[in-house]
Amino acid sequence: MLPLGIAELIEIYLYQLKIIKPGSRIKHDWLKRNDAKNKIEQQCISSLDDILNIDKILEISKKVELKRNDIAYGAPMDNENLLKNNIQNFFKILDLVESALGDKIVKHDD
Repeated sequence: MLPLGIAELIEIYLYQLKIIKPGSRIKHDWLKRNDAKNKIEQQCISSLDDILNIDKILEISKKVELKRNDIAYGAPMDNENLLKNNIQNFFKILDLVESALGDKIVKHDD
């Protein structure tokens, strides 16, 4: 599920920045909340306000999480386009995280 992957990306980002408490987890369902930033911040040792791209990451994450059940449970709609959009949003978040860290998270064996 894409929201789980996005939650993992956010965790990786925060662990790389060394601001998330050891052993802390980001739950994907937090991403659809209006107070997602505050909820995630509770798992951190400092504020998220100065974290590069965090507001954009959370904005995109919320869009994906809000459509999670439509994809997972097959609500009648154009699921193929919805899935494509969510995959594109996942890669947007990956790009934002990698550009902020200055390093690739996903390594490719070419």
